[in-house]
Amino acid sequence: MNSAAKPPVLCLCLLLFALEGALHARQSTPRGQGRWEGAIETPGQALGIIVDLAPTPAGVWAGKISIPVQGLSEFLLSNVKVKGDRASFSMEGVPGAPQFIGKLSKDGRQLYGTFSQGGARVPFKLERTGDVDPAKVAAPKPPLPPIQGVPGEGLDGIWFGRLEIAQISLRLLFRIDQDEEGGFSGTLDSLDQGAMGLRLSRIRFKDNAVRLRFDRPRASFQGTLSPDGSEIVGHWKQSGQTTPLTIKRQEKAPE
Repeated sequence: MNSAAKPPVLCLCLLLFALEGALHARQSTPRGQGRWEGAIETPGQALGIIVDLAPTPAGVWAGKISIPVQGLSEFLLSNVKVKGDRASFSMEGVPGAPQFIGKLSKDGRQLYGTFSQGGARVPFKLERTGDVDPAKVAAPKPPLPPIQGVPGEGLDGIWFGRLEIAQISLRLLFRIDQDEEGGFSGTLDSLDQGAMGLRLSRIRFKDNAVRLRFDRPRASFQGTLSPDGSEIVGHWKQSGQTTPLTIKRQEKAPE
């Protein structure tokens, strides 16, 4: 009789231990740690963002932000602070000094507050969607492999490069054609932003000097074709800012 009554008690003890372990695991996750998804409420549209936050073993908080529609992936955040129900972080090196200052909800599932950049201030709101690996959150992104160029003649062809702004890397693909009369036409694909077929409004090529201009968006690229014709080294200009850019000739468009 007594031995027959022991298994249910044992099962109950095991259940209590399992429940205690689950509660302990939940409580050991620092408040604010996790993956947060939501949007910055910019005028006219919501800009979707993904933010990962976690403390390092040294107790210093780290974070990364992704903005898919802008081609931004795992940008390493700066000045990450989480204390009590307050959280803040910034994007160092980005024009306008973007900064987030927010507050955690009582249940720890929402993070909301104010996003500021270049004097503008708009609200943001994020929902906690899962946990993250603290080691991956703090780790910098590995460097991208170099782009190789192939020798060639003239300006017509396929040209590929990366526009590097702070920690943002945008892949740009130029397609330039030359007609029988020597005139040029071309388009640009901003692959990470999903902006395809942006038409070049002006193309000039003389004595290895290259000038490309866009009306929409208002931007330009000026550079010099290398002696072997494999690359054009120059600068991208947009919104009053100038950024180094090298584009390299490709045999075919990258997949």
